[in-house]
Amino acid sequence: MSLFTLISGSGLLNAPLPSADTAILFGVKTMFIVGGFLYLLFAILVTRQISLMSKTIATTASANIKIIGLLHLIISIVVLMYFIIVL
Repeated sequence: MSLFTLISGSGLLNAPLPSADTAILFGVKTMFIVGGFLYLLFAILVTRQISLMSKTIATTASANIKIIGLLHLIISIVVLMYFIIVL
């Protein structure tokens, strides 16, 4: 018995292949999720930079900038969760 006979008798060759639309949709979903992870990493880096700069240079606007940075981080987490759940 050859390998081809074993494979053809198993029914694996009769399985339908996914359509091109399904493959493209999977690729787009994957890119959105990877982009969401990269955006989250960017937001973490921005928040870290804000905290380092606040320690170095103290201004009256430091508290407001920290709040904006934390809001940006929270929004990026929500966006990533949305991509994972919905897509």
